[in-house]
Amino acid sequence: MKTKTLYISDLDGTLLTPDGFLSEKSCQILNEVIRDGGKFTIATSRNLVAFLARTKGLTFRIPVVLNTGACIYDLKVQHYKFVTPIPLHSLISLKQKLEENRIGGFIYALKDEQIWLIYERYYDDCDKL
Repeated sequence: MKTKTLYISDLDGTLLTPDGFLSEKSCQILNEVIRDGGKFTIATSRNLVAFLARTKGLTFRIPVVLNTGACIYDLKVQHYKFVTPIPLHSLISLKQKLEENRIGGFIYALKDEQIWLIYERYYDDCDKL
């Protein structure tokens, strides 16, 4: 397959089965397209851990877009190529707004290629989803 077209897919509601994982058949077809030179990648709101669990067996040659575009990750070299940090003043302001409105929030932090989930509390069971 010789094309200059880049195909980008979402995961949820697009590529994944109703149980939230990539089907064996989809994996086989996409790997064949990629192996034949097709340019295919994923853009998702999911973080790296959730992404990897749902796309097991899929081989990528192009970096993937994760965390709703906050970062670009190269699976071949296992490295974040691009990360958009949240400025500290914005983070403090957001934290205050969440507390004022009794909304449980969480953020992801990246340190030494590892993602950390940071949260203080849940205000109700809906926050745990």
